[in-house]
Amino acid sequence: MREFLMDLDAGMEEFFRDIARFMTDEFGIPYAEAVARLNAAFERSKFDPYPDIMCHESPAYWGFGLYYRRLPDGSEVPWWEPDADRSGWEIKDAPPPDAHHWTLPADAEAPEPSPGLLRPGGPEPGLYRPVPEEAPYAGDDWNH
Repeated sequence: MREFLMDLDAGMEEFFRDIARFMTDEFGIPYAEAVARLNAAFERSKFDPYPDIMCHESPAYWGFGLYYRRLPDGSEVPWWEPDADRSGWEIKDAPPPDAHHWTLPADAEAPEPSPGLLRPGGPEPGLYRPVPEEAPYAGDDWNH
C-alpha cells in the first residue's frame, strides 16, 4: 500500500513527508499518525505536480492546521507566535485506528529527506526543486 492516498509526484510526496516529519517533531505523534491525518484531510484533493499551490505555505502551517482545532472565535491558533500559550488549544482527533487513512504500521519511522531536492534557504523544510548536478550550491550543505 502507498504511504499517501493522494496522487502525488515526487516533489509533492516529499512536501507531504515534510509536513508529517514536522508534526512528528513538533507534537510528538508517531509518523504513521501524521500520515493518517494528512490522508484524512487530503485524500479527495487533486494536486498539480510540484510545486502545487499548497507549497506556498510551510509544513508548519499545514501541520498546525491538521493538529489543532480552530479557536472558539473561528480563527486559527496563533502558531507563528513564539510565546503563544498552547494550553487552551484543542487537539483534533486522529482518524480512528481502523480507518483506511492509516497506511503505515503504527511504529513506522519517518523516511530521511530525499537527496537531490533543494530546500531554499538551507535545511528548513519548504519549497523544493531538483538540484542540477553542475550547480555551484549542489554540495552537502544544500542537499537534504
